Amino acid sequence: MNQDYNTMRIDKLVDEFTKQHKAQSEAKKEMETIKAELQKRGLQQLEDKNLKTIQFWGNNNNYALVQKTEDVEMQDYITLSGLLKNVTSNCITKTQEIDYKFDKKFKEGITAVFTKNYETRDLEDILKEMKMNNTQIELAKKKLKGTWIKDKEFLESVGVDEEVKNDIEVYLYFIHQSMNYRKLVEILTAAGYDKEEIPLLITKLKKTILVKENTRIGCSYK
Repeated sequence: MNQDYNTMRIDKLVDEFTKQHKAQSEAKKEMETIKAELQKRGLQQLEDKNLKTIQFWGNNNNYALVQKTEDVEMQDYITLSGLLKNVTSNCITKTQEIDYKFDKKFKEGITAVFTKNYETRDLEDILKEMKMNNTQIELAKKKLKGTWIKDKEFLESVGVDEEVKNDIEVYLYFIHQSMNYRKLVEILTAAGYDKEEIPLLITKLKKTILVKENTRIGCSYK
């Protein structure tokens, strides 16, 4: 059923999203179970009949194909190219894919500075601005991990006043940006740089990495 989402209230929109997400997740699990059963039955018939493809029919011209497929991996290119001689280039394309995986701490730090979403103030200074006492600050420094939902729940439960609680998401934003900046500072100081050199280093680092910003949406439901 088509809905006019443009005019829907935000709470109704969230309810609709979580309902559809749950239905999709449950449908995917069901589909994988059915798929596994079809593959099992198909493989049995393929082996019995010595075939590579079999077509199972449903109603209304619905069908499923079960096929045996193969992956080919190179073991000895020199020998194979010697056998194929001058037609080697027609049969085989040699490629080289290089991928770089970034440590989580470095990724979060470099992303923050690249997108200019970083805070150079210390975490403790932000917590003081939230009117936390020393005991709350020490607890917060231990409990805050950089996870939005859990950190928000902690800050709301720690006993900040109502004015701060109303702006908790703003404070949380600066807290996380400060934490991300510290991660990068730790890496750069471990590399032997002084803190005074870091602003210039950030400018240089931004020339070595490409960061693409995307939007991600998550949900929770029972």
